[in-house]
Amino acid sequence: MKYLYWGEGQSPSCTLVFDTPDGLIQPISFWTGAFNGFSINFAWIRKRPTPIVQQFLDRVSSIEKIGAMHDDIVAAGYSKRPSVPLDALDDERIAILTEAIEHLIAAPSEQG
Repeated sequence: MKYLYWGEGQSPSCTLVFDTPDGLIQPISFWTGAFNGFSINFAWIRKRPTPIVQQFLDRVSSIEKIGAMHDDIVAAGYSKRPSVPLDALDDERIAILTEAIEHLIAAPSEQG
């Protein structure tokens, strides 16, 4: 991880920022306050080649809220930021999310 970005305001957040072969991306933000959850920041990860972003979406689509938005995310050109309540995460879904982010960050651009 490159660094954490700490947002302030009514719903403080923490965004993970990573360095990739295509520049800095912010794939996920965690929110507190009125919304205790996380968002997948497709608008920021689409710096990666589209096939890599598609693989990421396919991997995280087993998380119900994200899977339900799969077609909308693709149709919007990966500009959506679906949100998921933290209580929707269990050990299995945390592992899925972690593995998907690791692949998103490490995948070489030329394979995209």
